[in-house]
Amino acid sequence: MSKWWNLVLGIALFSLLFLAIPLNYNAKRTKEQMKPMFDDYIQKFNKSYKNNPDEYALRFEHFMVSMSEIDRLNSETRGPDHLRARYGPTKLSDMSAAEYKDLHLSDEKLTKAPAMYGKGWGTSNKRDKYRTDNRHDYDNIDVIIRKRRAIFPMQVDWRTKGVIGPIRNQGLCGACWAFSTIGTMESMAAITTGKLQPLSVQEVIDCASLGNAGCAGGDICLLLDWLTLTKTPVVRDSEYPLMLMNGVCKAKKNATGVRVSTFTCDDFVGAEQKILEALATHGPVAVAVNALSWQNYLDGVIQYHCSGDPADLNHAVQLVGYDLSADIPYYIAKNSWGSDFGLGGYLHLAIGSNICGLANEVATVNVNSLKEISRLNAAHGSKVFGLNKFSDMSRQDFGRKMLSPTVHLYECQPLKFATCPPKFNTWYSGFRRRNGTKHKEYPKPKVDWRKRGVVTRILNQKLCNSCWAMSLVGVMESRGAIKYKSLDRLSSQELIDCSVFNYGCGGGDFHGALRFLCGLYSVPFPIVSEDDYPLMLVDQKCKISDEKHVTGMTLTNFVNACDMDEEAMLREISANGPIAVTVNAYNWQFYTGGVIQRECPGEWRYLHHTVQLVGYDLTAEVPYYIARNSWGDDYGEDGYLRLAVHRDICGVTKNVAYFDVARK
Repeated sequence: MSKWWNLVLGIALFSLLFLAIPLNYNAKRTKEQMKPMFDDYIQKFNKSYKNNPDEYALRFEHFMVSMSEIDRLNSETRGPDHLRARYGPTKLSDMSAAEYKDLHLSDEKLTKAPAMYGKGWGTSNKRDKYRTDNRHDYDNIDVIIRKRRAIFPMQVDWRTKGVIGPIRNQGLCGACWAFSTIGTMESMAAITTGKLQPLSVQEVIDCASLGNAGCAGGDICLLLDWLTLTKTPVVRDSEYPLMLMNGVCKAKKNATGVRVSTFTCDDFVGAEQKILEALATHGPVAVAVNALSWQNYLDGVIQYHCSGDPADLNHAVQLVGYDLSADIPYYIAKNSWGSDFGLGGYLHLAIGSNICGLANEVATVNVNSLKEISRLNAAHGSKVFGLNKFSDMSRQDFGRKMLSPTVHLYECQPLKFATCPPKFNTWYSGFRRRNGTKHKEYPKPKVDWRKRGVVTRILNQKLCNSCWAMSLVGVMESRGAIKYKSLDRLSSQELIDCSVFNYGCGGGDFHGALRFLCGLYSVPFPIVSEDDYPLMLVDQKCKISDEKHVTGMTLTNFVNACDMDEEAMLREISANGPIAVTVNAYNWQFYTGGVIQRECPGEWRYLHHTVQLVGYDLTAEVPYYIARNSWGDDYGEDGYLRLAVHRDICGVTKNVAYFDVARK
């Protein structure tokens, strides 16, 4: 029984091995002997023409030609068995050479020499420290390895860093130029931000001009040139999904996405050390190649039978790494023919001989404000900043659209307390004593008012500079919920429209808004529910004509302080609820998550935004405030930020407001 079972197991394992290893071809086999092999091929690759005699016969002829070519290529490859290129039947082997070329190649069109772009690696990249006057010193791979050993790592594979997207399949759409370039943009964004986000290839297929022609072909450097000249942001793949056909450009005018800030385009024939330098010190690169001999590629390192003549370039791929330690040093090329091609969608190309023309056109990319993001993260020692929905804005656009120029219209006064409505003799210095008791001497170690159910949803001010209104109304909501055990959503739009000391969507400040809410020597102005006065994010005529007969939330007193002691701020948050603060939010343009603790000065001239502090954590490794922002829940940490405590980070102590409330 044991011997019988071992025999069956052996046969099963042998059969499994046969299915896993691509079919081999013996050149001496007859046409009839080839038919069973072709039928197995049809089944393995799920071909649809088995019952179509005419197409079956045509594909069989192509298959036999491919088998002959496979035999020739395999007989002429060199090197160790585990590294030498292997060719065999692939999903493309039933195509004629002309059909393969028409459907899968000829989509990379080198219409402009790289030098004509004037954007060479040597002229635009400060890391170019290893330049040589004689480019051909590096034709020999042994010379490359010897001279590069002390400079670059022997192995680089960006896939292990989690910055390379999944293999895609361009199908019958000749857009390799778009797949390789967008893939490089994805990688460069991920290297800086730590987050890999698929970008839309279809957007550039539909929209890119300047010589690019969608599924009919294009060029990696022409695409980068177009993206730079037009400042077009490439949106997420989910926003502009892949259709693999030419379509009408659907890019939105005010879309947010990843933009190319700079790029390089070079001819590195005879200077492949520059490609290694770019891969080691910068990131993945896009290259044009000749893929004519790739039709039947299975695995191993391609070293021969692949012309490097620039006239033969017909495809584009992304180089994502290299291995100089291998017996045959190679680049790792990410293709766009699906994961069922080659090495899970990848190929290995020999280094040092311009194999397949990969050195004729080499492009590197910088996206958005990666240098500024890198600088900020380096200062923090962690990934706090990255690409977000504001990253495609210039600093000037971000400041103009998202920050308020008037959050400190009035000169800051020492800590003041006022009853509402205010009278000339009701201004007091010092802290408000609530119900006859003082604040506790020490704040609680950790407070988060969100967990108490007294903080409403995140708002999005969009292009209405109404942060001043949203932060104050947010404090009113929270303090009303704490007092009355019921959370009501109040109308920020009412304050935007009605506050006579502010400018609505043009900006405002705490002092003017608090004076208005407090009553201007009359009755406190009530803020009604958002249902009664919905948020429109535009300036409107005030709809409250008689505040004396309106039901809503009012102030009974307020405190507006400058240069407030942070211990006092913590005590106030701990004992009585959220507070509103004015901040410097210029560097928040790139915030993605974590604690901001550096590179955010607190001088008055930088304060152009307001937020609500809804808690803090003094037990964290870096103690922080929890700031509720008004830029939508798709910003930061679900709409929130964390700001370091005890550093006056971003100027949180400069202008502070809080108050008691009452229902009217």
